[in-house]
Amino acid sequence: MKMGSNTMATTAQASHSAAHSELAQVRQLMRQDRRRGLAALRQLFETGAAPPAALRGRFAGQFEAFELGPGLSQLGEFVDRTWHPWQGKIFGGAEPIGYNRLRHNTFPLVRLLAPTYNVFGADTVATYRAFPFRTSLGPSRDNPALPVLKIDYNLPANPGWSVRRILDELVQIDDGLFLGKAYVRWWWGRWQRWAFFSLHAT
Repeated sequence: MKMGSNTMATTAQASHSAAHSELAQVRQLMRQDRRRGLAALRQLFETGAAPPAALRGRFAGQFEAFELGPGLSQLGEFVDRTWHPWQGKIFGGAEPIGYNRLRHNTFPLVRLLAPTYNVFGADTVATYRAFPFRTSLGPSRDNPALPVLKIDYNLPANPGWSVRRILDELVQIDDGLFLGKAYVRWWWGRWQRWAFFSLHAT
């Protein structure tokens, strides 16, 4: 059966709406039952596909959940909801590099925590660029059968005691919509997943 252009557009819009709706439902579940919400986030991540290696452009971001331990996770989520310091990422396309976007009011805190860090860049009237990363395709840490876009902060420009220990993984769950995991490698060598986040094209 031949499908008209209007029908195909409607189908694509429905799929797009479904992905956003599912993520909204997971957010609601997180507020009602944290354990089940985290399980739903992990399951949603597993349904994703690896984004293009040459991902390009500006993406708005938000943290979906923290896994820092009892108390710390809830505190981190409260701070993020009320302050929203991290605004997303910028990807370089053919250049496998990118930057994070932070609100200007985070600058004093960044200078306090990393006084020698100096890789800042202009972004918008409300945000600046910081903490560069490089990207590559590879297997997920939690599921080696799942290909992901790895976002690696282990670059000389970043603070060695903190940011360089972070590794993100990103999957695409719909056109322009991505779900990510953030890991940290502790000083004693153990890796721990510490957050889920989402990105959407702007």
